[in-house]
Order: sequence, then structure tokens, then C-alpha cells
Amino acid sequence: MLAFKIIFGLCFAASLIGGIFFLKNFNRFLRRDPNVPSENESSLLLNRSQVVLIWLLAMKLFGMMAIIL
Repeated sequence: MLAFKIIFGLCFAASLIGGIFFLKNFNRFLRRDPNVPSENESSLLLNRSQVVLIWLLAMKLFGMMAIIL
């Protein structure tokens, strides 16, 4: 069980560091694509919110598994 705690703890730390890096460079990764004329602000907001939601769910999963196991 200790091995699983270590693995999930490392995954939690990696996703935390990756998420912070992604949030700092948010506009660079998720900016408007000039090749897609139908892309508007609402579709950009939906894409950004989906990315943040998936990151938060991954943080929750890794954090819970590191604490529970």
C-alpha cells in the first residue's frame, strides 16, 4: 500500500505542477485559432472550462487516492 501512496503522491505533485504551468500559459495554449472562422468566445469559454474541470478532477482523484490508500 505504501507503494501506491508514493505513486499517487507523485502523480498528484506532477499534475499540480503541470496545472500551474498550464494556468500560467493559459492564453498561449487556448487562444483563438485564425483558421477556424466559426470559433467565437462561447466556444473558447467552453473549451477552457472543460480543460480546467478535467484538471480539477484529476487533482481530486490523485489527492484522494494518495490520502486514502
